[in-house]
Amino acid sequence: MTDEAPVPLTNRFVVPEGMAKRAARAFFRFQLTRPRAVLALVGLVLVMLGLTMLVSGDQFFERIGFTASVFLIALILALGLTYRRTYSVIGRGFAPGNVFASGFGATALALKGPLTSTEARYEVYESASLREGFVFLKQRHLNLYFILPAELFPDSSLDMVRAGMAGNEHRRQM
Repeated sequence: MTDEAPVPLTNRFVVPEGMAKRAARAFFRFQLTRPRAVLALVGLVLVMLGLTMLVSGDQFFERIGFTASVFLIALILALGLTYRRTYSVIGRGFAPGNVFASGFGATALALKGPLTSTEARYEVYESASLREGFVFLKQRHLNLYFILPAELFPDSSLDMVRAGMAGNEHRRQM
C-alpha cells in the first residue's frame, strides 16, 4: 500500500469463454522458456546420455533406445501433468464472466481480480513482460507471478510500470 490516495481502478476486463485455456498455455510456455527450465532439461538429457554410456557391448543400441523411450515417456507425462495442474489453478481465476480491473497511479499499480486485489508501488515488481496477450508481473524476492489480460494495460501503461521498476537494481526484462 502507498501513502498516497488509493489508485482508482480505471480499466476493466470481463473474461470471455476459452480464456483459461489461453492463459494456462501462455504461462506454461512462459515457464518452459525460462533459463531454469532449459537448464533442467539439458541436465536431464546429460544424465540420460551418461547412463547410456555406462552400458557397452552387444546391447548398447538396445539400451540407448530403451533409455530414450523411458526418458521421452517420463518427460511427456511430467509435462502433461504440469500443464494440467497449471490449467486447474489458472482456470479458477480465468473462469468466464470473472472480472479483472487495473489502475495506474504516479507511483503505484492497483489490481483487482476474482481471487485477489492489491495496490503496490511499482518498485515491488521485478519484471513485467507481455507474451501471447498476457502480462506477467513478477514480484521482487518472490517466485510469484500475476498473470493478467493485456487489455488491462492500455497504451503506455506497461511502459509506466517498467519505468517505475527502474529503481530496482535486480530488475530483469524477460
